Amino acid sequence: MEVRAGRGPIVLDMTHFRPQDIQKIRTVLPIPAKMLERAGVLVGDRIVKEIEWQPALWGTTALGGGVVINTKCETSLPGLFACGDAVARHLSKPSALPGAAITGARAGKFAARTIKKKKTPPIDETQVKDLKKSTFSPMKRKEGIEPDHIIIEIQEVLFPYEVTVISRGDRLETAIAEIERIRDEEVPLLCASDAHYLRLVKEVQSMVLVSEMFLKSRLLREESRGTFLREDYPHTDNENWILNTRLKNEYGKMTFWKEEIPMENYKLKPKKKKYLHPIFKAAKNRGVSWG
Repeated sequence: MEVRAGRGPIVLDMTHFRPQDIQKIRTVLPIPAKMLERAGVLVGDRIVKEIEWQPALWGTTALGGGVVINTKCETSLPGLFACGDAVARHLSKPSALPGAAITGARAGKFAARTIKKKKTPPIDETQVKDLKKSTFSPMKRKEGIEPDHIIIEIQEVLFPYEVTVISRGDRLETAIAEIERIRDEEVPLLCASDAHYLRLVKEVQSMVLVSEMFLKSRLLREESRGTFLREDYPHTDNENWILNTRLKNEYGKMTFWKEEIPMENYKLKPKKKKYLHPIFKAAKNRGVSWG
């Protein structure tokens, strides 16, 4: 909002850091330290430049996206367990590590108990044959699109801040249309020259799917809440949107619905009213417009 008002760029100034502070950075954050050195920001034991701040894609994990589980870490698919950043309800904010440790331990424990009680299911050889064919088909394709190409395209769709940081309906629809085009026209043409690229092909297929789910879920929620910001819906709406948005694959089609949050289980209950999101309120007070 500040940049939009012409008051940018926003910078992070660490030039006052002492040598002992730099030593801590090198010890605790060695990879960022290397990045700062390569950028000419960190020289010896001093930060010599200000760093321009840029908004970044929060992604699905920071915003609570993931698979719905119960207290045993079971998903709605029998035999499938999920934990950590793969699950929808984070047990540990703002840090993900305690939640990952707890759900990881519980998923492992209850998965082991489930396996003990189950008999080995019969193998559907036809299904195995079809899956094998689907999995290895990119390696049999002599010409096609390399996964790196699609990764860059996905980044070009998702990374602009006006799509994933401060959204708006028309911009989301444009992004969704491009992801759907990539899904329908380019993903079927993915090729892999070896096992390494085959792994990357599988990752790209998942990236396209998650991008579609992320953008369509974002379009569905017509309000602003927390780190979720919509220019066309700048109010936090506790009258209509104390809800989780859910989606699933239903006969090959992505379906969406809203799910009530059981507020009776919580001692603190938000008031049922609309109010201007703090980000937009601050922007309004500083003379920044949006829409």
